[in-house]
Amino acid sequence: MTLFLKRACLFSLPIIVTAVCLEVYIKSSESAYLLKSSYFKGQEYEGIVLGSSHNQNAINPEYFSMKTCNVAMGSQDLKTDLLLLKKSIEHNPNLKYVILEMSYHRFRENPKNYWRNSINEYFYDINVSKEVNFSKYFLLSSNLKFFRNFFGQILSSRKHVYNYNQFGFDKNDFDGIFKQMNYDEKKIIQTAKKRLRSNNRSGPDSLVILRAVSYLKKINEICIKNNIRLVLVAPPVYKTYSNEFREFNLNRRSKIIDLLYKVNPNLLWLNFEKSNSFNINHFKNDDHLNANGARLFTTMLNDSLKQLNR
Repeated sequence: MTLFLKRACLFSLPIIVTAVCLEVYIKSSESAYLLKSSYFKGQEYEGIVLGSSHNQNAINPEYFSMKTCNVAMGSQDLKTDLLLLKKSIEHNPNLKYVILEMSYHRFRENPKNYWRNSINEYFYDINVSKEVNFSKYFLLSSNLKFFRNFFGQILSSRKHVYNYNQFGFDKNDFDGIFKQMNYDEKKIIQTAKKRLRSNNRSGPDSLVILRAVSYLKKINEICIKNNIRLVLVAPPVYKTYSNEFREFNLNRRSKIIDLLYKVNPNLLWLNFEKSNSFNINHFKNDDHLNANGARLFTTMLNDSLKQLNR
């Protein structure tokens, strides 16, 4: 039995050492999460950007005249936005603006055991899930497939070369289906239906909508209480995406925003989804801007906010 245990330990040791090294790399290497959280917790800023990948890709704080922290991230839901806002105010009681994404597909909800909860808990110290989350302490275990692809991409000869600024925004963010198609508008339009077939769904069920609205109300209340200007934004999308919008979903969003505005007349709603200022070369796919598009959009958004102070 003792011999078996020794052999088992010797066999497991390389695996354990490798796993620990990978974990250290995930937590300490320059990444969007590390840079965003460092700015989030260590800097004073006037504005915070919340939302999913639409705001993450569309807003580069480098082009804001006010100090701004962008903690939007792919698939981030409104519950996480609420927790990040609360934590932000703890670090930064002089916050003046909350720039909250209100895109077409915003009213979604992540499952309770969503794998990125552990990453958010580690980097931002927010308790997304009430249960004890082992993955918070060992991030590699939260999504083995994701991190396998992550390390595979790092080792690939065709790997993406990131160029992060201090805000965690990748200034080399151009890779996507539009670039792969050489920004061929005809081809992109012809293949749009196949790419966007999921857009034809009616959307989340009523309970998900109700919970999302409850988080929105809490964000709105916090902004009112702390004298923070709440700015709702819908970043630009390419026409192949907006052509799939359903009137029912658009009307529902309008009603929800009207509900917020009734208790917060200081609220600002800026909808750029169908803006004519953007062309196909500003997008990396149907609903995400590339780095050049983000520069233009952030500049336009900055100008809109500057006008509020005149």
